[in-house]
Amino acid sequence: MCNPVALGAVMGGLQMVSSMMATNAQNEQAEAQAEAANKAASYDYQQLAAQKMEEDEQSAQEKLQRQLQTAREHSRISVAMGEAGVTGTSGLRILNNTLMQGSYDIGVIEANRASKARQIMSQVDAVHAQNVGRVNQAEANTVSSAMGFLNAGLAGVSGAAEGYTMGESFFKGKKMPTTKKVK
Repeated sequence: MCNPVALGAVMGGLQMVSSMMATNAQNEQAEAQAEAANKAASYDYQQLAAQKMEEDEQSAQEKLQRQLQTAREHSRISVAMGEAGVTGTSGLRILNNTLMQGSYDIGVIEANRASKARQIMSQVDAVHAQNVGRVNQAEANTVSSAMGFLNAGLAGVSGAAEGYTMGESFFKGKKMPTTKKVK
């Protein structure tokens, strides 16, 4: 037969093991959350880097096309002036205006590229801030070793008291009276 102390020890041990397992599971979950947050941030960073590269390539293509257009206009005006025999400042003004307009357009393209680059950097900063928040939240869910041992100890004491009380009432409780047989 078991006595109340043995039942209390068994119940206390089971409660301690259960508490330690729950703490370990919570810490593993928090670690998995932090790892998932870091992976998500990594993917976001890769996507933003690819987006920036695409924006830079598109701007470079637009600038090249505008430079080619400026060169074509410059050549067409030069040929027309040569065929017409035009000399003087009015023809040069037209040529310079063409070059200035081309330079202006290229400046606008470059300004747009820089603006998009700043927007992407803002998104990178937002991804970083979000990742830090997620990792901090995951770390806040982590239970320290000392707290885990304290929780396990308290669970053991609670289980031991519960088991002892149950054993006392079960093993040392009042017995039902038995009736004697009359002969």
